This record gives sequence, structure tokens and C-alpha cells, in this order.
Amino acid sequence: MKKSCFKDEREADFIAAFNEEMKELGDMAPYMPKDALLMKTIYSGRGRYYITFEEAARNVRKVLEHIPINCKNSCKMAMYEEMARKTADYMARYPSLNYREALYRVLADCKASRFFFGIQTARLIVYQHHRRQREMRRAAAKRLMNSNNIK
Repeated sequence: MKKSCFKDEREADFIAAFNEEMKELGDMAPYMPKDALLMKTIYSGRGRYYITFEEAARNVRKVLEHIPINCKNSCKMAMYEEMARKTADYMARYPSLNYREALYRVLADCKASRFFFGIQTARLIVYQHHRRQREMRRAAAKRLMNSNNIK
């Protein structure tokens, strides 16, 4: 399975959105079920389309032309369908734009309605982020202890 070239950016944006959702909840954040908070973040509209122009151009055109796509991932299919709707809307509002120009504007200017992944991926992103934070704190504490022992 190939790694998305936008994986790190997508995860960083999700963590930022997750932290923003927690900040908005304020004192209530610790009392909200974690899965509910993750779902709230997924549907927050704070993400974008983490896809190359080439992949989007191939698949969105197929959606617009009602050609089946070899895509078993329902979240990804929903993303293509949303992008197709927005691209068609751009072409309707700006008749001088061709398909590629309209799609480019969608990718460049439009926010996605959601993060196009499921709850398991969201859990994994948050878990890995917290694990990295914990490891960084431990490493910093270890360096501090080593520097104190040298003196």
C-alpha cells in the first residue's frame, strides 16, 4: 500500500482541529466521550482535500461522467463525489473555466466538509500523536538529567 504524500499534513491538521474542538469545549472537554469528540473533529470542516491534482483529475472526471471508479473506500468515494459537485458548481458559475481549471480552484480554495477517514483512523492519529509527545518529554527529561549529572 502506497503512503499518501499528504499523510503528515493531514494528521497535523487533524490534531490541530482536535485541539481546537477541545479548546471550544473548555471545561466540558474531559467529560465528553473521546469517540464523540473524534467524530465532532472529523465533521468539523477544518480539513481540506489531501489528494494530488492528478489523482483528483482522473477520479473526479469519472464521477462527473458516471463512470465507475475502482474504489472500495467509502470515505474516499464520498470525497470524490463532493469534489465533483463543487467542480460542477464552479463550471456552472464560471462558464469560461474548463474542467481542470475548475477542479484546481476546488483543490486550492475550498475546504472539505469533513476529514475523509473513519473513527479508527482518527483514534490512531491521536494515539500516535500522544505517544510521540510522551516520548519527546521522556527524551527531554533524560537529557536534562544527563546534563545535571555532568555538572
